[in-house]
Amino acid sequence: MSSSKKKTGLGTSAFFTPQADESDALSSPTEPVAEVKEKPAKPKKVRTTITLYPETLAAMELLKVNARRTGKKVTLSDVFAEAVDALMIQKGLSLDQLT
Repeated sequence: MSSSKKKTGLGTSAFFTPQADESDALSSPTEPVAEVKEKPAKPKKVRTTITLYPETLAAMELLKVNARRTGKKVTLSDVFAEAVDALMIQKGLSLDQLT
């Protein structure tokens, strides 16, 4: 066994904060209890491959950059979905017509 007194690990302090007395901690908490925030469920996506004209891709990137200026994390999938939704409305179509 080594006779060195050098500390090499964090021990329980890595996981638990030391408290003076457990009875004091239970009667008067010093830290407010944090609320647990649930992450919203991710929408279901389907991976596919499409071929775009260079001008179409440039336009989609421009739309993405413009949408990100509002502070939202927008992807090309979001831009594509918005464009398809607008085209469906313009053509007077709905997904209900598929069934």
